[in-house]
Amino acid sequence: PGGESYAQVASRATSLLADLEQHPKPIRIIVSHAITGRVLRGVFADLPQDRAFRLEIPQDAVFRLHAGGQIDRIAATNPGKASQ
Repeated sequence: PGGESYAQVASRATSLLADLEQHPKPIRIIVSHAITGRVLRGVFADLPQDRAFRLEIPQDAVFRLHAGGQIDRIAATNPGKASQ
């Protein structure tokens, strides 16, 4: 109660993506909370709300967003740590 709606978060994500397109840089890193990350990727990939809410929110990966709506999942690994 009292929090942002999907439409409000999607509007902020859309504005952010539009701003990034206006001021291109070679590399951008965006850090967000889980739901905001889902909404941002959903807006980027032009997904409907129900599909955006089903996107994964891993604790061991980051996502790379490419022009044209392509999103790559990049797993975070620790080669020095033994598997358990």
